[in-house]
Amino acid sequence: MKILFVCNDLDYFLAHRTNLLGPLLARGHQLSLCTGGSSKSAGQLPEGVDFIPVTLTRHSLNLVSDARLTARYARIVADMQPDVVHCITVKPNLFMTLALAVRRLRGTKSPRLILTFPGLGKVFEPAAGFMTGLRRRAVATVLRAGCRLLECSATFENQSDRDVLVDAGVFTAAQTRVIAGAGLNMGIYAPPSEPLTGKLSFLFASRLLKAKGVGTFLETARCIRAEGGDARFLLAGDAEPGNPDRFDMAEVSAAHDRGDITYLGALSTEQMVLALQQADVTCLPTRLREGLPRILIEAAACGCALIASDQPVIRQVLSQPDNGWLINPEDPQSITAAVRDCLADPAHVRALGITNAAAIRQQPVDDASVSAAFHALYGL
Repeated sequence: MKILFVCNDLDYFLAHRTNLLGPLLARGHQLSLCTGGSSKSAGQLPEGVDFIPVTLTRHSLNLVSDARLTARYARIVADMQPDVVHCITVKPNLFMTLALAVRRLRGTKSPRLILTFPGLGKVFEPAAGFMTGLRRRAVATVLRAGCRLLECSATFENQSDRDVLVDAGVFTAAQTRVIAGAGLNMGIYAPPSEPLTGKLSFLFASRLLKAKGVGTFLETARCIRAEGGDARFLLAGDAEPGNPDRFDMAEVSAAHDRGDITYLGALSTEQMVLALQQADVTCLPTRLREGLPRILIEAAACGCALIASDQPVIRQVLSQPDNGWLINPEDPQSITAAVRDCLADPAHVRALGITNAAAIRQQPVDDASVSAAFHALYGL
């Protein structure tokens, strides 16, 4: 079988979706990957995966460049003749659907199409404004019309996102499936071999975007330090070049220099596992509408307690008070109060981490479960 994966960014795919490739290669399938972003990391792809770079602007819609992208997708499909096209993230979902629908209207047989939504993206955020609403309606119309013409399935990381697009008539219920995340290697993400002792450590690890709550985490660290709280605050991640919501790295540097936090930078998988194993609590005060935050699954698997925003999807991982604290990301005092609770009872915090590590292994979030779900959609 020929399978074409399409994603907005190569580094994102490498960080979250390469687990899909190994079992397919082992079974002799022919795989290609088409992404935007920098091609510098293409050498990290497994041997046997054909890499196809495209020019893709991730954070905005542009009539001319997006028309070129759609035409490029159509040419790639025509040249490769894949049996399955698996798109990941909103922009590839939209423009590959458009490309295949146009080919189908011209009488060309289309491959099976899988559209994966790790989250709904900014275009589906419930923001006000005429242009925002117009873009949302245009995207929904293209997806709705295209997926009526094609053999199409859509996957979501949570029931809430699925319901939004089913209720809007973009997909029928029969076309959709909820698959819990991107898959995690539970052999790598595991609790530390020895219990943690000493002062509590709080970790924020994510893209350094304003909406992810970086500023809230820095303010909490400053407040706790000013109160004389005995804790470590660790920040990992990097700002996304070109993202209009990227956090000001000068503020991160200033907080590090004051001693409010320790900035760890962008971490490899191995470094991230070590950071999680050395943290007692992982914090995600996000204001974004999340898919299924991978960092919370990783943190739970490594034995961390959790402090995260009160969202329906986050409640799939965090069940207050069983394994952490749900907070209001619009209220900086909310996370600060949760941190104070942790500092008042470190033994309880570490017990929550042990509970998390066991509980997350009872959910279908491991590599094998997620890969099997996608392989079934491919028709394997």
